[in-house]
Parts: sequence; C-alpha cells; structure tokens
Amino acid sequence: MNKAPANGTNNLLITHKTNIADAFGKEFGDIKEGEALIYQPNPSGSPTLVGRVQASEWTAQTGSQ
Repeated sequence: MNKAPANGTNNLLITHKTNIADAFGKEFGDIKEGEALIYQPNPSGSPTLVGRVQASEWTAQTGSQ
C-alpha cells in the first residue's frame, strides 16, 4: 500500500522472512526475526525505505529487557 495512513495512525503488515526476501530481493535476504522495515509513502512512485529496526532495538526503546 503506497498511501499515507490516517492522521495519528500507522499501517502495519506482519509477514515471514521468506515473503520479504521473495518480494524485495536479495537486499533483504539478511532480515532478522522480529525486524521491522519502516517505509514512507511516496505519491509519485514506490514507497521509500527509511529504516530497519531490529527486535532488540524495540525493547531498548521501551526500557524492557
């Protein structure tokens, strides 16, 4: 989906490593379990990858162990 979410919300898609690698190519063959790919919609083309966040980084941000 290349459409901005409603104000105050985010779109979230959960899938498996093999689906990511198949859909996005070799560049994502190293994706880790629990990793998130963050995209920004681009009305004039494909969405833009703006970040990759590892599962350990999510827990670090919440202060959980």
